[in-house]
Amino acid sequence: MLDLVIGGARSGKTSVAERLALQAGRPVAYVATSIVGDDEYRARIEAHRHRRPADWLVVEEPRRVAEAVSALPGRTIIVDCLGMLVTNLLFANAPIRDELAGETVDPRKATGGGVATGGGVATGGGGDGVPPGVDLTPVSTEQVLARVAGLAAAALKHDGLVIIVSNEVGQGLVP
Repeated sequence: MLDLVIGGARSGKTSVAERLALQAGRPVAYVATSIVGDDEYRARIEAHRHRRPADWLVVEEPRRVAEAVSALPGRTIIVDCLGMLVTNLLFANAPIRDELAGETVDPRKATGGGVATGGGVATGGGGDGVPPGVDLTPVSTEQVLARVAGLAAAALKHDGLVIIVSNEVGQGLVP
């Protein structure tokens, strides 16, 4: 079974998903898609961590969420959040783009610690808000949609409840 919990930014979506997971009566796995960006976001992630029951399994997986869902049979799964997953895929660096194209690439083993060093790399540091070494070359829409479709397929095959949390951009702070 697949449930989708949507709402505006900071509207309580995750709390709703957590209540639904508790009501399902199975062990819970929380698949977190966020990548810590700054201190404010780090504090928000920590608040989420402290709120969760200690016996919940937490899987931090920013991109390979379908694979994480498939690897967690017998559990209720919360995927938080679909919007962040799409963002992570859209702004993936070159080694991850290779992964999306079907090649298995470990970004930790790529040149420069997983940061692309070839064409399309922003120089950053010039007040443009882009850290040095970040590759801004776009990932194809088809690759992102295939990843999201893979997540939906894995959720529908799962032997329990999968709850996907996502932002509703029209209900956000800046609709």
